[in-house]
Amino acid sequence: MQQFYSSGSFARKARVSLRTIRYYDKIDLLKPTRVEDNGRRYYTDEDFTKLQQILTFKMLGFSLDEIKAMTISTPDKDTLQKSLSMQLSLVRMQKSQLAQMEQALLEADAFLNNNEQLDMNHMVNLIHLSNAQHTLQEQYKTSKNIDARVRLHKECSINPQGWFPWVFKQCELAEGCRVLELGCGNGALWSDNAPLIPAHSHITLTDISEGLLEETRMKLTKELSQVVADKSVQLDFMACDCQALPFEDAQFDLVIANHLLFYIENREQAYREICRVLKDGGRFVASTYGPKHMEEITSLVREFHPSITLADKELYEIFGLQNGADELKQFFNKVETRYYDDGLLVSNPQLLLEYILSCHGNQNEILLPKYQEFKDMLTRKLCKRPFKITKEAGLFVCQK
Repeated sequence: MQQFYSSGSFARKARVSLRTIRYYDKIDLLKPTRVEDNGRRYYTDEDFTKLQQILTFKMLGFSLDEIKAMTISTPDKDTLQKSLSMQLSLVRMQKSQLAQMEQALLEADAFLNNNEQLDMNHMVNLIHLSNAQHTLQEQYKTSKNIDARVRLHKECSINPQGWFPWVFKQCELAEGCRVLELGCGNGALWSDNAPLIPAHSHITLTDISEGLLEETRMKLTKELSQVVADKSVQLDFMACDCQALPFEDAQFDLVIANHLLFYIENREQAYREICRVLKDGGRFVASTYGPKHMEEITSLVREFHPSITLADKELYEIFGLQNGADELKQFFNKVETRYYDDGLLVSNPQLLLEYILSCHGNQNEILLPKYQEFKDMLTRKLCKRPFKITKEAGLFVCQK
């Protein structure tokens, strides 16, 4: 039998002020499960779960608006487990950053105690570490959004092979190869294909986000430990910009850029850098989208509100399946286009909702205040039949 707590008893049990509970109710961050005609508000044990999430994210420095977006879903067992896992990951990364700051402060204090003058490098390092909290929060939100998009494709794709196994197959890795992945994200290309990684290969993963790269390093170091040991695979991680790669010439047999190039401001410079670090005859694999990719989702959200845009720019217009080959042929001797045959059949409204909220457009400012109304619309549509979504994706295989 479900137990109900009045606002006062809920606040006392949670050891927070009644004023806090009332304020969270007022701003729609934590609404009571039941409101009686006389205005009395009652909370349940599930509301304690959401309050835990709110207080943890608040302690980690997120704003209440950011927390509202992150805790909007119903805290069932699955979402709770995912939330606790992400909170744990964030706390561990913050713990690591605090340890680095402690060490930097101890070193600075030792210099001053010895009457030595702190040099500019010490100051720059302390400033960098002091700013790390904001970077950590941005990385967390980026990682959460990536996970939402990957999960929809992984659980709802028609093609049983899956995107990352298909991309991995196109890479045609050989024993002893040296591979560079640009913009590795959450490392799914390697975790999804761990048994197929060839022996004695040397894999370098890069991303411009240091926080995201650190999370990926911790994840892959654990998940690929057996492969690394059994097959003598070397894994390296380096935060860098693909427009200025910190590697010597002719180092790699293969460079991979999975859904990355449309984000690059100066792609010509990136192509020159990629060609520079590739060996003669080396290959570059770059994936992207076409104009029909996920077009049904755009129609769906605009049915709810015509002002919603899921992206501030159409990525396929910048670098897509229709125009990418011509651009690449200016830098590579041979360019081949390969298409991935797939689509989505979505029957879980929560999965679709999380994907939509993860996009880069203006959807959150419109949908979050009407979250339940929009979720109800998705539920009605998906209860009749699975929602079919077009996928138009593929990649270019280029040879130096």
